[in-house]
Amino acid sequence: MTEYAFLFQTCDLPENRVGATEDPARVIAEQLLTLNKRLHASLASLDDGGWRVLSHHLLETNGSLIVSFLICRERRNEA
Repeated sequence: MTEYAFLFQTCDLPENRVGATEDPARVIAEQLLTLNKRLHASLASLDDGGWRVLSHHLLETNGSLIVSFLICRERRNEA
């Protein structure tokens, strides 16, 4: 049997990105790399680990990036 959960991570986007010559997608990709490092540390320690990401969703709002992750793992045998 599989168990599922959601994780949410947020980060602030640089204020000067609006109107800048830098590609907005590149700025978001860089922030996602940072979130990815935090995510892997979280998954390893969350309820004894074993989690993997099934999907994600990005939301940019009010200068922040909010990423939701649908995670799953095989349910562990309980004694």
